Amino acid sequence: HSWPEYGYVAADVFTCGETTNPRAAAKELQRHFGSTHCEVRELRRGRFPKSLSSPGKKRPALAAQEAVTV
Repeated sequence: HSWPEYGYVAADVFTCGETTNPRAAAKELQRHFGSTHCEVRELRRGRFPKSLSSPGKKRPALAAQEAVTV
């Protein structure tokens, strides 16, 4: 979403897995728009395989969303 009249852009970067780098995408958006301020919020979400649903097992998020304000 962008509001050029206010010099404001808000972008969501959705990724899956542990091998992606959403913060690199945020830096690229910041560079592209020439932003002097960038706020990043990470929201982990996703479904967990049944093998990780046992009590006491660590449940890693399968997907993450980077909400980027550029």
